[in-house]
Amino acid sequence: MNIKNIKLNTYETKKYHYNNNCKSGLNFYGANNRQLMAYPTIEYWINIHSPEPDKLENIKTIILSNNAKLNLDKNSPDNKVAFEFHTKLQNKPRANEATKIVLARIISNWSEDDKKSVNIGLWNGEELEVIIESNKSNLKETLKETLQSAYQADLTQMQLENAKNEILSEYDTKNQDKAFKYMYGFQGYTKEDIKQVSLDEVKKLYKEITTNSATICSASLPKYTDNNTIRQIQTIIERQIPIQKPFDTKLLIKQVKPLNKNIVLKSQFENNCKTTSKFYTIHDNDTLRDSILFLLAEQALKKIGEENITQDIKSFSCSRSGSFFNKYFEIYAESDNKASNADDYINSVINSLINNILSKEDFDNIKQTVLESRNIEFKESKARASLLSEIYSQGSYGLKEFSNELNSITLEELQQAAQKYFSTPCITEIY
Repeated sequence: MNIKNIKLNTYETKKYHYNNNCKSGLNFYGANNRQLMAYPTIEYWINIHSPEPDKLENIKTIILSNNAKLNLDKNSPDNKVAFEFHTKLQNKPRANEATKIVLARIISNWSEDDKKSVNIGLWNGEELEVIIESNKSNLKETLKETLQSAYQADLTQMQLENAKNEILSEYDTKNQDKAFKYMYGFQGYTKEDIKQVSLDEVKKLYKEITTNSATICSASLPKYTDNNTIRQIQTIIERQIPIQKPFDTKLLIKQVKPLNKNIVLKSQFENNCKTTSKFYTIHDNDTLRDSILFLLAEQALKKIGEENITQDIKSFSCSRSGSFFNKYFEIYAESDNKASNADDYINSVINSLINNILSKEDFDNIKQTVLESRNIEFKESKARASLLSEIYSQGSYGLKEFSNELNSITLEELQQAAQKYFSTPCITEIY
């Protein structure tokens, strides 16, 4: 034990000992003499040296009997249980857009009134997503019931009609997002298209998604979870999810489509428009290093955009979608005067990143921000399950690998990645 280091730590936290001296088991004579409070207590030593949560270093990967791939984390520190399932078609669905939209609405309604922190959704008619957060008391029941709802549903005419009525009731007020139409290849749909969707069409698409897909499952469980419970979890997943295609990342299609030309979309209020959003679709090799470069670029754009904001710009933001199947940047700026100012500002921020406005100190701070964010994610079971759902063609999930890759990335490499990201055609929304 290094007593010197412990003493140094306690000198920095004298207030802690003063406010908690009754808990320490020590009597401090002369409470105003802060030097007397600089000696370490056993409680304090335990507090500062307590084991950190496992950094996803010991993940067990299992191919289940139904071909689903399970990434199992048995070291979640928050005493909760989280699951995430992604079932992805290996080819384009044959259904039209209206059928996809109706099925997606039916599926989203399954978890609408749920009290168990369950979410079930369908993305672009191609990917079924199930997210579960539970506790040890109802773990197996919640898992079984949710997977039955998601993968073995008996679709009814009532569900169909309710979904169609909901979509039609909001049709005139809820715009079909034009940017996403181009990114995901949406064809659009009319009210008449929605009305004509039949139960047989919806059932056919649902069966295609649940049986002609590959599935990755992620489970984050507390340390005390016994092997018998883990075996029961595996059995539930095997029995409730139909036989899947063998999991191979090379066979899984991307949702976001590469653009072959710049697209400008203007709202009907273009005479008063002050806001611009630019969407850049990202296509890389899906390695851990690619994922980190994606994170660094987001933080770098935020830093440059927020710190160099001009008088004409009211706000600036940059967000990314980091899913394996769904990767893009959205960069947003709002101008006081006209939309062209916002567009110009976005371009200037991108050019600043590519042309190296960042100092080494700025770059190191951005790296630290990314690392701290990843550290926080490791402390929650739901975030850990989400991390285990990321799919890399190379690399690992652990903090050690993440940190090593992060530290080895240079500013020049980030600039090169940014040049690749932002030299491609983009979608510009002006409104």
